[in-house]
Amino acid sequence: MEVKLNLAQLQLKFDVIRRNLKKRHPSFFDEYKYYQLEMYPDEVKTDEEYWDDFAFMAFKIELVKDPKSHIDYETLDRILALFAFHRS
Repeated sequence: MEVKLNLAQLQLKFDVIRRNLKKRHPSFFDEYKYYQLEMYPDEVKTDEEYWDDFAFMAFKIELVKDPKSHIDYETLDRILALFAFHRS
């Protein structure tokens, strides 16, 4: 199946999601960070890197749950691995 993605729109969507997440209650991020530290205790990251990963996870969920996108996580991971949306 052919998947068409507009990279400028994706970047804009990521930026909007990231801003909206910053407005949510900090407990959402704290829970995410807690579980990341539990799963990967040897991985050392700053809070900003955890925020980037947290926003990127939410971004991917938003893209996959959109019925118009016709995309799954595996395809999305392969495509977005080529671009650094969450490393801007």
